[in-house]
Amino acid sequence: MDFSPLRPVLALLLGWTSARGQVPFDPVSIFLLIGWQITNGWSRAKVLRNIRKRCYADYARRFGFKNGVFPIEGGLRYWLTALGQNSTSEETVLVDQERQIEIAVQRLNHVLAQSVTLLVEAGFLSPEAWNQALICPDGMIHFSIVLLDDFLPANAREENPSTALLRQLATFYPDLSVDAVAGDAAFGYDVVLRTVYHHLRARRVIDLRANQSDKNKALWPEHGYDDKGRPIWPYGYALKANGFDAHRQRHKWACFHACRNGTTPAVFVSGAIYPPGECPHLKRPYGQLINVGERFKKDGAMRLVRDIPVGTPAWKRIYHRARNAVEARNAAFEHWDLKRLPVYGSPRGKATIFQADVWLNLITLARLVREATAATGSN
Repeated sequence: MDFSPLRPVLALLLGWTSARGQVPFDPVSIFLLIGWQITNGWSRAKVLRNIRKRCYADYARRFGFKNGVFPIEGGLRYWLTALGQNSTSEETVLVDQERQIEIAVQRLNHVLAQSVTLLVEAGFLSPEAWNQALICPDGMIHFSIVLLDDFLPANAREENPSTALLRQLATFYPDLSVDAVAGDAAFGYDVVLRTVYHHLRARRVIDLRANQSDKNKALWPEHGYDDKGRPIWPYGYALKANGFDAHRQRHKWACFHACRNGTTPAVFVSGAIYPPGECPHLKRPYGQLINVGERFKKDGAMRLVRDIPVGTPAWKRIYHRARNAVEARNAAFEHWDLKRLPVYGSPRGKATIFQADVWLNLITLARLVREATAATGSN
């Protein structure tokens, strides 16, 4: 694999005027050396010891080190610090117009995007994976590969940075078409839900962010929905899902004459008579129909609106697929001893994490090449 196209990109991110740098500080050489360190789970001292060993002379030549001249620990610290400090752009993404929340663009995503481009151009991603993509924001954006990244403290809220990444997808991957966005309840805020619905025109498979009022069943008929986002009609009966219209981006719900077929109401309304008397929807084949798009019409709330009913087999299948992609990335980081960063300071931490995700994508590419080669050989 030819890494030389990364040279001017890395030099720009490092703030260098020379693209190559003085020996042994060719940016590609350092990039490869740190990738070797990351994927072996080595310390900085260990990778510098190993690159000098005779048994690893072929690695040294491949990385571009010559005549026994290698960087020292201070050089690697400088490289990571410079890369991390220069990665935050002055350009920002507006994620919430009402509150004027803007998030800085991470320029290291250009390097990450190049690794994804290799996978796409090599044809290792199926049309379904690219044209009906399932992605999961979790500090970064996945679907089996990492598309975009950010670097946040472990206790930081994620909805605004993740919204910024979702809004940048079209910039980095203009031909990517997203079918669904899945995530845990940390992303169940209006800013994320609104962006997925309007900006990506994708289905929201994001876990519910609960509120204390959800436990009060008496409020369900008043709000028009229960604690899972399922519409409730005035007599307390829960409506049933009747399909999602992708073109109109709305889910259709119907009562199916629940009041006449022995169905028990989700909540009994005080003072109401059961079964209800005359109902204008009895003559309709599906009974009362409700279309739910971006939000509930009755109170304008979006917090519990989802485009696939929560808890259904379809919901579980999509949600768990997305979460498995996140867990696969976490497992790789644990294998590389990156759950606790081996570097100090935000700039070095950011540079390390971005590079780790680049190498995660490249290892995925290598694995797919091996599998394709083995399959061809067996035939």
